[in-house]
Formats: sequence, structure tokens, C-alpha cells
Amino acid sequence: MAPPVARRLREIAASLDAGHAPTERAFLAVGTALGEAEAALARVGGDLSDLSRRIVEGEAADASARLGEAADRVIAFAAEGGAAAETLSAVRARTDDVATLLGRLRKIIAEVPVLALNAKVQAALLPHGAADMAVFTVEIARLGNAALASLERTGERLTRLRGLLAEAIAEVSAFDGAKGGELGAVRARLRRALDALDARRGGAARSAADLGERSAAVAAELAAAIGEMQINDIAAQRVAHVVTVLGVVAEIVEGGTNEAIAGIAPEHRAPLAGAVLRLQAAQLGRTRDDFKIQAEALAARLARLADTVSAVRDLAFDAFGAAAGGSFVGEVEPEIAATRDLLRRTEEARRAVRGLTDATSADFAEMTADLKDIRSIDADVRVMALNATLRCGRLGVAGQALGVVAQELRACSNRTEEQSRALGAALAEAIAGAARIDAGDGGHDTGALDAMEAGIGVLRDLGGVLDAALAGLDAEAARVADRLAAAAAGFDVGARVGQALDRAVGEISALADAVDPDRSDPAPLRAEVERLLSAHYTMDSERLVHALFAEDDPDPPASADDLDELFL
Repeated sequence: MAPPVARRLREIAASLDAGHAPTERAFLAVGTALGEAEAALARVGGDLSDLSRRIVEGEAADASARLGEAADRVIAFAAEGGAAAETLSAVRARTDDVATLLGRLRKIIAEVPVLALNAKVQAALLPHGAADMAVFTVEIARLGNAALASLERTGERLTRLRGLLAEAIAEVSAFDGAKGGELGAVRARLRRALDALDARRGGAARSAADLGERSAAVAAELAAAIGEMQINDIAAQRVAHVVTVLGVVAEIVEGGTNEAIAGIAPEHRAPLAGAVLRLQAAQLGRTRDDFKIQAEALAARLARLADTVSAVRDLAFDAFGAAAGGSFVGEVEPEIAATRDLLRRTEEARRAVRGLTDATSADFAEMTADLKDIRSIDADVRVMALNATLRCGRLGVAGQALGVVAQELRACSNRTEEQSRALGAALAEAIAGAARIDAGDGGHDTGALDAMEAGIGVLRDLGGVLDAALAGLDAEAARVADRLAAAAAGFDVGARVGQALDRAVGEISALADAVDPDRSDPAPLRAEVERLLSAHYTMDSERLVHALFAEDDPDPPASADDLDELFL
């Protein structure tokens, strides 16, 4: 019987020893996953802290300030709506005055050719000097026709200019009408976008604090998990001692002759072997219980860590993400871009108005030149009429009729001068009004557009950084969470080791009963056990060993002794 018992003890010892290798690999895999999780969470925490700083300070703060400035400009711009149309309408009204005065002047100057014809008739009736007066009449007719030609050019220019102004007024009024409603909506959207940006910046500041708390919780979980992993080393040490003792008992059962065994009385060998085997079974039972509890706790902690990593990922997306994916900048930018696009269209419309200003200025300049020509012609007519009056006076009765014509020319010239001054004043008012077109509401949208473009540029750059960071964080968190979840799901060593130790406990207990069927009292054998195992255990461990089967030990070790001190 002894050889089969000894052989089975050695087989059990070999099985226990070999069973440690897969368990070691399982714990090594968990340790690797924990190490990766710790490094990944440190990177993620650093990235989130950096993102929080970027949102709260620097670029985002600058963008928020620029966009806030743009919003103020847009509000001021909306309040000024219609200024360009009003200015254009005022210029159009001045051109109406110019047209009225131009018509009056045309009627006055149209009298000059008629008077020249009358002068020609009267000059032909003179008895002598008709040739000199004929030159006078011809020159008067020429000057009158020249003045009428200048007036005709001025009238054509005025007609074209009034048409351009009417078209511009209609276009600007239509644009302002459509823009008024759209600008109100866009302004509200811009304010919502700025409020969202401010809220995100506040959320980013809070997320930094939340992340700190989460990091502390993760650190505590990692530390606890690493502590729970020590159960593998503790269990391995306990099992190694049991393996050694099983070998010693096998030698006792076989009747070994080494010095430690030779000193055991033959009648004590069977009781001693049974007592030691029962002791090893008890030790394996305790190892099994401790190992299963710690291994299951470690598996649960791995699962919690996977959830924690996912929670950190969710925290980041709550702070910086968007419902449609990417960062929140993707949600805010369209609202801001809508305002920018409206301002750009407004600026283009105002640019067209300013182009009209150039054309208006050119037409007014040409009309002013025409009026100057007319006044110059009128001055010549006045001089010639005065000379004719003087010469007719020298002719006496014969020159009276022609003198009347000359006086009419002078009266016509006086009226021409009066109307020319009035027309010049009307033109000056129209020119001044045209100059004010440039001072309409186009300047405000230019400043707002510049601020908007700058703010959107900053946001777009920041959005690119956030999108890339969130994509990397998402991938990293998913990888680590999956790795931890897989490690937790595959970590079944508690059950496997527990089953193996259960079998070993059962077999060792059965072998103990086989070699010591009477289940001898171990107390008288205490000295023999201490002597036999002194080469394999430290004294502290030995006292604990003895406490397991010597209930009357006067100084048993405390149950709370550090497990690291067991069987070392």
C-alpha cells in the first residue's frame, strides 16, 4: 500500500506544481492589461487637461472675444438698416431739382436762336452797317446753339444717372428688406452659438475638475487591482510548500532513511504522515478560499475599470463632443458662418453701391463742366448784346428795332445767369449727397466681417485639434476598455484553481485516512512535526502551521497577520 500512496502523493505534488504555470500566464496577461490601462489613462488625462486649457484660455477665449465683437457690430449694423437706400433716395430727389432747373434753363436758352433770327431780319433793314450786324446775328445764333447742345448733353447724362439711381434704390431697398428679417434670425443664431461656446468653455473648466476626481478613482482602482494580484504569489508560495511537504511525507510512507526521517519512531510514522497530510489539506483549503475570493474580486475590478475608462471617454465627449460626431465646434461654426455669409453679401451689395458712387461722381463732374460751358457762352452773349445795344444807339431811329432785340438778349442772358446759379447750387447739393453714399452702413459690416473671419479661423483651427484629439481619445479608450473587459471575461482562474485545489484537498485527505485510518491525535506529535518541518518553514510560519492542529497553543498567531508572511 505504501508505494501506491507515495507515488500518488508525488503525482499530486507534480500536478500542483505544474498547475501554477497557466495561472501565472493568466495573471501576467492581467498585469499587462492593467499596465496598459494605467499608461493609457495617464495619456488620456493629459490630453483632456490640455483640451480643457485650450478651451478655457488662449485660442478659444480669443475667438469668443472676436465673435462677441462681431455680434455687437451686427446689432449696430441692423439698427442702421436702410441708410444707403435713404442716401440714394436723397440724391435722387436732388436730381429731380436739377432736372426742373435744367428744363427752365433750356426754355430760356431756346430764346437765343429766335432772337438771333429777329436780329438778322432787323439788320437786313438797316440802310448801312448791315454787314457788321450780320456777323453779330450769326455769332449770336452759334452761341445759342452751342448752349443748347451743352444742355442736351447734360439732360442725357441726367436721365441716365436718374435711371441708375432708381435701379440702385430698388435693389438696395429689396436687399435691405430681405436682409432685415434674415439678419434678425441670423443675429439670434449667432447669439445662441456664442452662448453655446461660452457654455462649452465653462463645461471644459468643470470637466477638468471632474477628470481629477475620476483620475483619483482610477488610481485607487489600479492600486487595489495590483494589490489583489499579489494573491497569486501568495498562493504559489503556499502551494510550493505543500508540494515540498508532500514529497517528505512520501518518503516517510516509503520508509525513507534520511536523517530527518530515520529519527522518527516506526510507530509514529503513520500517525505523523496522517497528521501532516491533513495539515496540508487544511492549508490548501485556506489557499483555495483566499485565492477564489481575491481572484473574483480582481475580475470584478477589471470590469469596473473597463467601465471607468468608458466613463472617462464619455466625460470627454460631454465636454467637447457633438451629437453628430467630432467636436462641438462643428455645431457652433455653421451658426457663425451664416452671419458671416450674410455680412459678406451685404458688403458685396454695398460695394456695388460704392461703384455707383464713382459713376455718379463722373456724371456730376461732366454736368458741372457742361454748366460751366453754358455760363461761359452766356457771358459771351451778354458782351455781344451790350455791344449791339451801343451800336444801335448810334444808328438812331434806324437802329431802334435792332436795339430792342439786343436788350432782349441781355435780359435772356440775365435769366440764364440766374438759372445757372440755381442749377449749380442744385448740382452741388446732389454731388454732396452722392459723396455721402460711401458713409452709409457699409463700414460696419466690413469691421464685423473681419472680426467674424478671424473668429471663425481660430475656431476652425481649434476644431481640427479637438476633432483629432477626440478621435484619438475615442480609439484609445475603446481599445483599453475592450482589453480590460476581455481580460475580466477571460479571467476564470479563481474557478479553475479552486476546482484543482478542491480535488487535491479531497485526495490528500483520503490519502491521510489511508495511512492513518484511526485519525490519531496530532498533539503528542507536535515536537516531531516541528523537527521534521524545521528545514522547510520559517519559525513564524511554523507557529501558524501548528496553530491549525494544536488548538491549545498558548501563543497562536493573530488572524490578521499579513498574508505575505505566510510560508515564506
